[in-house]
Amino acid sequence: MFSSSLKGDALYSGEEDTQIYGEETSLKGEALHTIVAVMLGWAFEAFDFMLFSMLAIPVMTTLNIDRIAFGLAISVGLIGTVIGGIGSGILADKFGRVKVLMTSLLIYGAATIGIALSRTFYELILFRFIVGLGLGAEWSTGMTLVAEIVPAEKRGFAVGLVQSGWPLGVLIAIADTILIYPIFGWRAAFAAASIPVLLVIYVRSKVPESTLWLQSKDKEKHRISLLYLFSRKLVFRTLIGLAIDVLAMFSYWMFWSWVPVFLAKERGFTVVRSAEWLIVTQVGAWLGYISYGYLQDKLGRRIT
Repeated sequence: MFSSSLKGDALYSGEEDTQIYGEETSLKGEALHTIVAVMLGWAFEAFDFMLFSMLAIPVMTTLNIDRIAFGLAISVGLIGTVIGGIGSGILADKFGRVKVLMTSLLIYGAATIGIALSRTFYELILFRFIVGLGLGAEWSTGMTLVAEIVPAEKRGFAVGLVQSGWPLGVLIAIADTILIYPIFGWRAAFAAASIPVLLVIYVRSKVPESTLWLQSKDKEKHRISLLYLFSRKLVFRTLIGLAIDVLAMFSYWMFWSWVPVFLAKERGFTVVRSAEWLIVTQVGAWLGYISYGYLQDKLGRRIT
């Protein structure tokens, strides 16, 4: 975010954290609603992103595009996540976390319908880019909201719960590929992926705005520049975090974007069979997110 409603010291100060969150340390009520909403949002966007890879073969066949063009569509979507993440940070500081979160879900849902209706390659990459905008916005805004509502001593587990939505979303994409695609085709499968946009109703009715944002939105003296992340005090942590994210995203997307195509083209799997192969990996991923979130709170972030 280019400016933040957090005080600089609140990024690492336990004293500031106590002032913000008080003595409540259990994940219930508003905190639980926030975690569930952000987790489901993350799951539904994983649903769309991975469905695109799982249905790569029929999409390429229908639109008469090759692997290079399809790879470009994947890349454009990921570029959209970068822009969406940064842009939503600016907007969330100005208009609030919840409003931007709901908007990101609406963007995702509308663009997913656009993919289902795409008739040309150019329409496809346009809607992939827009889906990426929604994903990046949901990711950054949702995690900010969770971090600002959940107490520090429970934050690792809360973040683990939220992140566990990703493998759940992939499992939903697998179910969509197995159950809907063979009968109704890939367009119907993507249309089904837009239904979760109804999550906006839940967010609107159950998820509170960040108290921290409400308290500081009009206090310019509490705002800090993005450059603060590169100050002497934080630059090492910032660079380490960026390096971990870049390496993780590179390896993840390089592998998972093309596994279904590899299994189909090189191993002779059907689209449905290649989707089934992914089930075990996602169960393991879900367990990893949950367990490491718990261990973060018990052992600390650095050790885990």
